[in-house]
Amino acid sequence: MPVTVPAIMFAGTVAARAIVLQRLTVEDPFNAALFAIFAVASAAIIFLTAGLISGVVRARAERRAIARIAVNLDEAPSPGSLQTALAEALHDPELRIAYWLPGAQRYVDTSGRAVPEPAATPDHAVTRVIRDGRTVAAIAHAGAAPVLDRHIGPAIALGLENERLQAELLAQLGELRASRARIVENADVERRRLERDLHDGAQQRLLALSYDIRLARASAEADGDTAAQMTLATAMEETGAALEELRELAHGIYPAVLAEAGLAPALATLADTAPLPVQILRADDRRHPAPVEAAAYFTVAEAVDDAARRGADRAVVTVAQEGGRLAVTVEDNGTDRDSSMIALADRVGALGGSLFIKETVCRAEIPCASS
Repeated sequence: MPVTVPAIMFAGTVAARAIVLQRLTVEDPFNAALFAIFAVASAAIIFLTAGLISGVVRARAERRAIARIAVNLDEAPSPGSLQTALAEALHDPELRIAYWLPGAQRYVDTSGRAVPEPAATPDHAVTRVIRDGRTVAAIAHAGAAPVLDRHIGPAIALGLENERLQAELLAQLGELRASRARIVENADVERRRLERDLHDGAQQRLLALSYDIRLARASAEADGDTAAQMTLATAMEETGAALEELRELAHGIYPAVLAEAGLAPALATLADTAPLPVQILRADDRRHPAPVEAAAYFTVAEAVDDAARRGADRAVVTVAQEGGRLAVTVEDNGTDRDSSMIALADRVGALGGSLFIKETVCRAEIPCASS
């Protein structure tokens, strides 16, 4: 536009001057029409010159920006930096790069997230970058495709190939995290099912059996059968012990209070039944997604059990939401920890969280959204 419009204006003034001269017998420099044509032609030449100069400056700036991109390709740039650099170099903030993953047969963005295949529109073109006969990326950008082709040299194409590999790794990492999260979620679902089966099945049958034994003992007492009374009393004690062990087992598999009341009441119950005194310094009644609450609960449970094995006589628990993360910290006064707690790290990591293990401190940071 800075070149085409002034050029059209200048061509128009040349034609207009020729038409005016055909009507005049003498070229009068003071003629108003000729002076106006001269003024417009002069302005057109000035604008045309400015447009040409700006085009040269813009082209050189773009070449320098592209050169800087090529120079910085060996610095292991962060995901998306090449797209940002190209967008700035070409003055196209809407430029987008989609990388082709041949194994998954889909396009992803610079972070490895799946995106639809770029399609050309009236305002945007799509340029596909191909190396050794393989599609590396598709770039959606403003302007015609040859405009971008001029800037994509071997260095930029190599940079796109490197970032495609990085995007592929990030996509695989995302799939791995999703798979780990599904495994943990399915395990928790199975835990809850076992807890319900124990509570609604075996525990109820033991309670019914305990009631029948009480009736039988009452009948033996009425008949004066001392031997039967003693046998039935022993059976009642054994049934009660089995029922208590079954309740502890069901609670260890998946505490029902965690699903029904939330994390704070579940931790309070855990503190009451822990093998050592546990102090809950801070834990509000805010609810979180079920996987987050389960990860926080089992972090505390495993850390407390580990503290007991290391000879600790107390543990302090703190649960606090810090930004978009739920931070769970368990401190004890036992001997130095020698366990890496891999199973717990897998559970927390499956939710995109982090587990920090020190001598007597266990801290988990779990991404969450309060409800």
